[in-house]
Amino acid sequence: MFRALRNWLYDRDALAPLAFEAPLQSLKARLAGGELYFEGLIGRHLIGNTHRTTLVLLPDAGLAEARGC
Repeated sequence: MFRALRNWLYDRDALAPLAFEAPLQSLKARLAGGELYFEGLIGRHLIGNTHRTTLVLLPDAGLAEARGC
């Protein structure tokens, strides 16, 4: 919806972002041909992503007592 609005605001074809049939057919053909498309996306954007956050959770032994549980 926002892509269509953006196109419309800048005097471009507002319906162009809705033309997803050709890219979808292309993806289906690639998958039918045995390409590991989604596996590549996962590897590139999740596994191979160098941006990381390390979160360390430490238990608080007195929390339940402090909350009155």
